[in-house]
Amino acid sequence: MILKAEKNGRYSVRNAYRLFITDLVNLSHIHRSGYWSRIWKLKSLPKVMNLIWRMCRGCLPTRVRLLDKGVQCPTPCVSCDSNHEDLAHIFFECPFAFHVWTMVGMWHEIHNVVAISPSAIEAIFSLLHSLSATLSQRMVALFWSIWKHRNVKVWEDIT
Repeated sequence: MILKAEKNGRYSVRNAYRLFITDLVNLSHIHRSGYWSRIWKLKSLPKVMNLIWRMCRGCLPTRVRLLDKGVQCPTPCVSCDSNHEDLAHIFFECPFAFHVWTMVGMWHEIHNVVAISPSAIEAIFSLLHSLSATLSQRMVALFWSIWKHRNVKVWEDIT
């Protein structure tokens, strides 16, 4: 393989990385025009926006994801003992999540989008696109709360 030099005629790690990302790795599932900027433009805490970014990149350490990566851990949901704790279950399908969305009056909007989306990630992007700025901010704050509840239950056994 021959690497193209920078405009100044020098080879750099940056250039190799750019070549790797653009030519060698298929990242088409990540390229979504305008969607990533919606996450970073939310008026929310950086830790909340980082959580949403991690969710949408598919790198949130759910039990199913950890198992896929070779980490030995139980797969049941800590809130409801369902056998499949993945992104969709934690944030949309778990009875605890349903209770949270119902309490804040957003279940109707959430359910309609989740029902027609092929994945949890697609549902999140669709919700960010279709909800108003206020509802989007509320939604991501609730994502954070649901994730925090899950982690407190996992690590401290506190509900």
